[in-house]
Amino acid sequence: MGSHAPLGAAGLRLGTLRRSDLPDIHRTFVRAFADYPVAMPRDRATLESLLQRRGMDYALSVGAWSGDEMVAVMATGRGESSCGAEAYDIFTGVLPSHRGRGIAAELLAYARNELHRLGIGSLQLEVLEQNRAARRVYAEAGFEPVRRLTALRLPLPLPPKEPPPGEGLEFLEVHAAPWDEWSRLWDWKPSWQNSVASLHRAVRPPRIAAVRSDTRWQGYGVLFPESGDLAQLAVHPAFRRRSLGRALVAALARQARAGLEELRIVNVPADAHGDLRFWRSLGARPWITQVEMRAELSPAGPPGAPRAGRSESSD
Repeated sequence: MGSHAPLGAAGLRLGTLRRSDLPDIHRTFVRAFADYPVAMPRDRATLESLLQRRGMDYALSVGAWSGDEMVAVMATGRGESSCGAEAYDIFTGVLPSHRGRGIAAELLAYARNELHRLGIGSLQLEVLEQNRAARRVYAEAGFEPVRRLTALRLPLPLPPKEPPPGEGLEFLEVHAAPWDEWSRLWDWKPSWQNSVASLHRAVRPPRIAAVRSDTRWQGYGVLFPESGDLAQLAVHPAFRRRSLGRALVAALARQARAGLEELRIVNVPADAHGDLRFWRSLGARPWITQVEMRAELSPAGPPGAPRAGRSESSD
């Protein structure tokens, strides 16, 4: 555990995290999300991969302890944009035995103060649309909704009628992809976990299929073969409605891990009607809806709320 301070009436200790806290983070995560309506990874290796891809910064992440037991955790990622440093709430989880005490709000206030101290300008997150209690906590903390995001599941194998991509198909490495050019194909910006920076951070690099003519890129797609996460798909407007998107998805599906039953398309904006029609035409079905929220950072919390700072504690 890094720096820590009292958590007021709850009698817990708050502290920023260190990499050596990972076993405690894993145990707390598994127990806190055991009753979550969406299945979450349970093994440590998968969780560690998730944290890596989302850019977790242990010094920006916060835990709450009762004695030697971690009872709540907020894992925070760090990134950069044209507006400067920004942060992302990867997840916040509280053990069932400690819910209803305002611990999540205290974690958030503590983390916000530390982020502000370090000059990070904003904090963003996604929350299940149906989780009204969590949305209320975030709204009271100054978070504003940005957009609604839909996740879909696409059963495998795909129908055999899906067309081959034809000439010009190639597979690229993440570091060799022309992201500046490809980003001009986007109709909307990918969410944090599907961003270009996230693709670069992944422990196991994704497979990238792309098609180009002599003069320009026609389209590309990005798949994580082990998990089935289809992180990005974009087609040049001049080549849409020509089955190129379907062909790219089919090419990527053939790269998926053997035995995988579905691809997951996470965080398509709910108002991206053309994209959603495309996925439904392939047989994808809606899975969950989230609300992306964002807060501009300033010192937060009620008077006397714990402020992040170093102490004489050790691991």
